[in-house]
Amino acid sequence: MNLHSKNLFKYNEIVIDTGPLLVILAGLYGHNTITKFSYSNDDFKILKEFLKNVSRIFITPQVLAEVSNLVNTKIEKEFFYDFIYS
Repeated sequence: MNLHSKNLFKYNEIVIDTGPLLVILAGLYGHNTITKFSYSNDDFKILKEFLKNVSRIFITPQVLAEVSNLVNTKIEKEFFYDFIYS
């Protein structure tokens, strides 16, 4: 099913929550990091397709803090900086 065929994109701006943000970051980072958060590469591909026509993504400070805490507990310390700033 093509996500765009059902007119799911009434708006081109969204607010993103912790889970989807983790999928995006881990999918972009690679190194099989996505599986450390109980997601798959298919989840990343679907989300990437969904976000293709979104022009602006809003992230609240609370979501950023939660993502940072989750990444800090799941990613080895030496890779934390690389993951966050890559």
